[in-house]
Amino acid sequence: MNKTSPNRKRWPALAMLVAGIAVASWIFFFGGPGMGPGPDEIVQLIKLKNLAIGQLENIPNLEVGHQGEEADAAFEKLARRLPDELIGPRNLAVTRLLSLEKVEKALEPEKFTRLADQCRSAIDTLRQREPESGIPHVLAAKLAIASGDTEAAIGHYKDACQKMPGDFVPWAELFMLVRDGNDPGIRAGRCCER
Repeated sequence: MNKTSPNRKRWPALAMLVAGIAVASWIFFFGGPGMGPGPDEIVQLIKLKNLAIGQLENIPNLEVGHQGEEADAAFEKLARRLPDELIGPRNLAVTRLLSLEKVEKALEPEKFTRLADQCRSAIDTLRQREPESGIPHVLAAKLAIASGDTEAAIGHYKDACQKMPGDFVPWAELFMLVRDGNDPGIRAGRCCER
């Protein structure tokens, strides 16, 4: 007469299963202890990001002797501390490109070469991080232009156009490069051959 129903036996097992799923979901979506930055570190990272972006925006306005070393260091630090985020590597490549544009290649060839190598390295890292994005190709094209290699720039813009067919920026940049170029072969449309 005092038989336990089969449904009553299942309730504790079902409750344990639901609790286990809830805990696993919480850890997966919100991280467990030690899985991410704490509130204090998040505040510090936000301050570092804001400082780095401010410094990046000011690179074109800096005196000739300054190439945005502070922004470079801050974005390197962000890239190390937030390895799964693109804000560090992407902005590090942009910072280095803007810094390179401030250096006269003819006047300071060693400095130009060093900065170009650093910029190339940052772009290569970005290309590895987001292989399906056209942004690394746009940055590589701008590096090629700064280095005086129009043919390479055209190739990079073509790659960007393929990866970003709906975005007008790489198409417009390619058009302006061809329009303003001095090479008659490029202006005749060689750049648009597939």
